[in-house]
Amino acid sequence: ATFGWTAGELVRRSSGQSLGSFFRSEVAEPANADFWIGLPKSEHHRVSNLIRYKPVRGEKFSSYTEAFLADKESMQAKAWYHRGGAESNDPASWEAELGGGGGIGNARGLARVYNAPALGEFVGSVQAARMSRVSVATESDAMLLLPTSFSEGFMKRMDNTGNQLGDHDSVLIGDRAFGHVGMGGSIGFADPDIGLAMGYAMNRLGKSIFLDSRGQSLVNAAYSCCQ
Repeated sequence: ATFGWTAGELVRRSSGQSLGSFFRSEVAEPANADFWIGLPKSEHHRVSNLIRYKPVRGEKFSSYTEAFLADKESMQAKAWYHRGGAESNDPASWEAELGGGGGIGNARGLARVYNAPALGEFVGSVQAARMSRVSVATESDAMLLLPTSFSEGFMKRMDNTGNQLGDHDSVLIGDRAFGHVGMGGSIGFADPDIGLAMGYAMNRLGKSIFLDSRGQSLVNAAYSCCQ
């Protein structure tokens, strides 16, 4: 999430455009993608409100959730509660060009954003290699409290299913695939090895930090179809 704010400021200073305007003209419109960073009022009527996850009695929380519930001064709590008044179902938040979590659209639009890089287009071969290659990996991410793996700006495959020390949240995609999960279990990614671009979006949020069984089952099915 913090990377989005940094990227947004770099875009503003280098291009003179806001992040949302730059994304729309340089990425979304060429891809014919129904996806926005800063939704115009003309599109508000199409938005389905998010439904927050409601824990089941006795359900075990993730290490991340336990951290922000236990200590209001923790990094997790400050990231969750101190959002400047931004609320997911507030139209003002839809319009705000929030690089750290303000993307809004549908699954098809998300897939179209990733379609060009999945086919080896849009970026050069050197940058494509950087997007596909792990550049940073952690045994326990300081914020998410899970092992993580990132390329330059994107999440990579993260298999925590055998994690002996904590949560099992994972992102099971191809070894050279790159993308990012969203709040509640959504995902968009590209796999240049097989030319696959995929988006999954929902309005009922799950509890997982990464993918839950809904999104992962669809990712698995997509890979099965490509074999």
